[in-house]
Amino acid sequence: MKIAVVGLGHVGLPLSLQCAQSCVSMIGLDVDAKKVQLLNNGQSYIRHIKPSAIAELVGSGKFWASTELSRIKDVEPVLICVATPLSKTSASTGTPPRQVSGALKPYAGFDPALLVGISDDERGEVNRAWQARQSHLLEELGEPLR
Repeated sequence: MKIAVVGLGHVGLPLSLQCAQSCVSMIGLDVDAKKVQLLNNGQSYIRHIKPSAIAELVGSGKFWASTELSRIKDVEPVLICVATPLSKTSASTGTPPRQVSGALKPYAGFDPALLVGISDDERGEVNRAWQARQSHLLEELGEPLR
């Protein structure tokens, strides 16, 4: 199985590396070409991630990075790990995840469902929206609601 992670920051990169260490092939996608080049050269830009861990996974072919969103044609799930900015009222606007989902649409061949499970909204609005979307998708799939 191949999985893509969009956004190789403090959440996406460790997630990608952990999945790659667990025998899953990972494609890391990011708009920052410098990050992509560093990763493909086995280097790290996050202090607590050892370059040797990246180099080993890149060398084995279990992980590689790209700026090309079209690479999602080669994968099954796509995990979006981009920043979710907060509005002045601390409500998550979710603009970057929605933009990423829209940018993926031409390559996915369908309208990607966007399931975002985050807890950066103290009022719980984001989690309520996520739960509602999850329930709707489960109903579409004919799965019983839990």
